Amino acid sequence: MNPHRLFAILAISLGLAFAGSSAAWAELAEWNQEDVTQAADALVVAVSDLRAAERREEREPPGGPRASQANFKDTLKSLELAAKRLALQLEEGKGRDETMSVAKRIRSLVRDAQETGRRLMPSAQFTARVGPARAALQAVGVYYFEDQPAE
Repeated sequence: MNPHRLFAILAISLGLAFAGSSAAWAELAEWNQEDVTQAADALVVAVSDLRAAERREEREPPGGPRASQANFKDTLKSLELAAKRLALQLEEGKGRDETMSVAKRIRSLVRDAQETGRRLMPSAQFTARVGPARAALQAVGVYYFEDQPAE
């Protein structure tokens, strides 16, 4: 498969709440501390599950160095830690402005994970694996970013 086409498929699949697309844009949701905290908690679970699945699987990346796999795992670890930090801050009652830097960090890590993940596994496997994380990111992202794709 053409690498550019594969990237496009993965960007849409993982594309997630934080990744940006040419699709219709969502509006910023009205802040509801309880709802955004629940969404962040679900994000922690989804990213932790994704990271656990990745840790269980050892694969030789097709045509890429083993360092790509280590980089992907490191990025998922950083993403999990950022999601936990966001959830904790929200549970402490911090609002959008106080937690925006963590949300932006999550957005950046998602982009990094897309770049690396696309080199490590077939698109169908990647899409299936990130499905729950995609939904969780969308649920959190509507509270932070107007420039994210609407579902």
